[in-house]
Parts: sequence; structure tokens; C-alpha cells
Amino acid sequence: MLQTDCGTQREGSETGTISVQELRDSLLANPGLFVVDVRTQPEWEMQRIVGIKKYIPYDQLPSRHAELGVSSDTPIYLICRVGNRSGVAAEMLSDLGYKNTINVLGGTVAWVEEGFPSESGPITPAAAPDTGNGSE
Repeated sequence: MLQTDCGTQREGSETGTISVQELRDSLLANPGLFVVDVRTQPEWEMQRIVGIKKYIPYDQLPSRHAELGVSSDTPIYLICRVGNRSGVAAEMLSDLGYKNTINVLGGTVAWVEEGFPSESGPITPAAAPDTGNGSE
């Protein structure tokens, strides 16, 4: 169940949280769910959720948010290692006018601990995720 965080919010925006179990269930029901990994590329290559195609390091979101390529109404699920940076990223995007940002609590650490599908290793150019920076 999506929970809304307390705090100051832009009118019409919602920053919420979701568990890794709820994210997995949501991904099974809707594989097209928009999930963004906000960790660094070395972290992404070390361990990542199978099927997540988008990553932008959280500290680059203010300058690169347009690269997300989604409307401000699209639910955006944000994940990092344990949920701290993705929480900051959710607030950043909310402040930038995105109306439905969701922080995945526990991050990839909890995802892996639950035994959910993950992969690791270097990314070949053909399988590289969309970083939105135009390079391949």
C-alpha cells in the first residue's frame, strides 16, 4: 500500500513510499512501471533489479530530470541502495513539479535480501540501460 510522507509538499504533488515486496508485486502486474535507479553506475553494475532500464544518479536529477521522458503526472518509483538517496530524489522531483514520486524503502539491499530477481556485472553496449545522457 502506498503511503504518503508527512511534510511540506507542492500542491497537487504526492511523495510516497512503497516496500520492495509491493514494488515486486506491482512490477509483476505491470512490467512497464516506471522505476528509476538513482545510484551511481558502479553500484548499478554491481547489483541491479532485473528489468529496470533507467538510472540517473540522484545528485544529477536537478539538471537531468527532463531526460526521464515522462509527464509530470506519471508515477515514478525511485530506488537506491537502502532508500535514503531515493527519498531525497523523490523530494527533488516533487519540488521540480513531478506529482507522483514514490521512494522504494529498503532499496536494492532489501530487494536482494528478499531473493527477488537481480543481476550484476558489466553492461554490454547493447544491454546498457537508458541513462538519458545520449551516449551508448
